[in-house]
Amino acid sequence: MAEQKKGRKNTKGTGSFRKKLSNMRLSKRLMSGFVSIAVVTGILGGLGILNIAVMRSNMNEMEQRMNELPQISEAIASLSSMEASASSAVLNYNVTSIYNTDKTNYQKYNQHFKTDISNILKNVQNSQWKSKLEAAQKKYNGTFATTTAAVFENIDNDNIIDANVRLHVSITSESEISETLENYMTYMVNMTKSENAAAGSRATLLLCISIIFSAAAIAAAVFMGFDISKSISKPVGELEYCAKRFSVGDMGAEITFKSGNELGVLAGSLEKAFETLRGLVQSISQILGNIAAGDLSDTNVPEYQNDFAPISVALGDIIFALNETFSMMKTSADQVDSGAKQVSDGAQTLARGSTEQASSTEELSASVTDISNKINSNADSLSKISSALGSATRDVYESNTSMKDTLAAMENISASSSEIGKIIKVIDNIAFQTNILALNAAVEAARAGEAGKGFAVVADEVRNLAGKSADAAKQTTMLIGKSISSVTSGCKTAEATAKSLEGVYNKIKGINETLGDIEKSSAEQAESVNQINISVEQISSIVQSNSATAEESAAASEELSAQAKSMKEQLEGIRLSNDAGGQAE
Repeated sequence: MAEQKKGRKNTKGTGSFRKKLSNMRLSKRLMSGFVSIAVVTGILGGLGILNIAVMRSNMNEMEQRMNELPQISEAIASLSSMEASASSAVLNYNVTSIYNTDKTNYQKYNQHFKTDISNILKNVQNSQWKSKLEAAQKKYNGTFATTTAAVFENIDNDNIIDANVRLHVSITSESEISETLENYMTYMVNMTKSENAAAGSRATLLLCISIIFSAAAIAAAVFMGFDISKSISKPVGELEYCAKRFSVGDMGAEITFKSGNELGVLAGSLEKAFETLRGLVQSISQILGNIAAGDLSDTNVPEYQNDFAPISVALGDIIFALNETFSMMKTSADQVDSGAKQVSDGAQTLARGSTEQASSTEELSASVTDISNKINSNADSLSKISSALGSATRDVYESNTSMKDTLAAMENISASSSEIGKIIKVIDNIAFQTNILALNAAVEAARAGEAGKGFAVVADEVRNLAGKSADAAKQTTMLIGKSISSVTSGCKTAEATAKSLEGVYNKIKGINETLGDIEKSSAEQAESVNQINISVEQISSIVQSNSATAEESAAASEELSAQAKSMKEQLEGIRLSNDAGGQAE
């Protein structure tokens, strides 16, 4: 029983913990997870830092010891070298160069040993070994150094036997000092090995602890990540499913997730939003259903809150506008019915008047056609006269041109006659000069006597020819004078004729232009009469079209009246509010 109670208690405690965990805010859960991971990471970092610090300390100590070992080795080597130099000096005392070298080496190694032993004593941490090393230093100063110096003094004094005795004493003290140094070096090596092993053990321990903590941290991170992911993904998936159903118009989706964290608050808010939208859609559907059924009498629209308030206003405006519209449509239907009857009566009257206008228009069209035919006949006659006058004008123009050419030719003849007169005058002068020459020749021939008879005959003949030439020139001059006189008279007559022809040409040209203007005016009158005839025909067509349109308007008015009556019958089935001005059914 006790174990069962304990089990129930544990189960109850676990359930309470799970409930508190599920109700914990996501920010706190994430923060606690990150803090836990940070704490574990800090512990791991601290262990790593501690391990590094310990290893660094061990490495420093090991480095210090490793630095002391060369000094110890060097001190042992210096001590051995001093002993070797002293032994060589005893053996080679009679070889001055070797002796001096051995003595110099001894002094050098003596100084090195003193420096090395002093440095070693400075770094010794163990009090026991420090005492041993101080004792070895005292033995060196009190026994080895004094005895070895005495060896070199004995050799300098040629006391080889005492030098050998003191050499054996120094060798014994050197062995004891070397043994002490070698033991200290062995101690240092063993200490380094043991500390290295201890450092390795500590490092292994810290590594195991780090591995354990790392595994725990990884496990905790995986558990917390899985738990947080599950606590987020499950409600988010449910919210996503409900949102998808709601996005396609499915208002039946319900959110079952309950929690005290942010997702629970979000789920509750969405569920309230879904309920509000369900009520809103149901209310709007009812109002729209009443409108579709023709019931506009209920103008009381529910008042929605916040961002849904414009919907209430819009629905109220729609119902009010529909009431006003249908009321106006009823009034308009009555007016359309009355107006259609009036339009029908007026259209019938217009059709009768259009028929009478069509008859009058046909008579006017016949009269205009007769006038057009007469104007066209006159235009043809004027065209023939204009053509004949044009031909006469061209003939007169050509005669005038020929007369001008003749006048020009006669002027050329007159000019040529004047030139010929001038040439004849020259010929007359030549005949006169020739006659004078012939007279002179006859005079000269007479003077010559018989010798000049033949020349006198020739001169006489030349004088006869000159006289004939002068006579011919006079006759030609007279003829040319008559020709010039006749040409001058002909030029005046031709000029007068040319002026008369030019006057006739200008008058005929003026008559032709006047006839052209008359012909053009006749053509324009004919065109105007044709346009009038076309316009009369168009008027006749329009009158006939108006007559047909009036008849169609009368028929359409009767149809419109019938449609207005049908609209009134349909509107009688719509219930309007009393405020709309219509009758509530």
